[in-house]
Amino acid sequence: MQARKPIRVIVSLLISVGSIAQAASIEVSGGEDHTLVLTENQVVWACGSNYWSQLGIGNNVDQWTLIQVEGGTMNTPHLQDINNIAAGWMHSLALDINGFSRVTNREGLAS
Repeated sequence: MQARKPIRVIVSLLISVGSIAQAASIEVSGGEDHTLVLTENQVVWACGSNYWSQLGIGNNVDQWTLIQVEGGTMNTPHLQDINNIAAGWMHSLALDINGFSRVTNREGLAS
């Protein structure tokens, strides 16, 4: 039996968050109760339940509109240069262009 592969949805969408609006081709990954969005400019957004801090936004408050995922450096506080995303049950994963993985969960952000 062949292993099941995750389904990735590629669409074009206008994302509007506060004063930020950008047209982007995106990849969407759905977890248990949260969603990750990867934009064409390699930035990660998230929304949904955040009980386990799986959104990667620095707290565990639920977020029902898209918000940019944290985890960069002091100069660039948000994740960027991301190639792949995956939303799990209580965690989120991101792989950057250099092959480094980023994980968000109740333990915080890990590289």
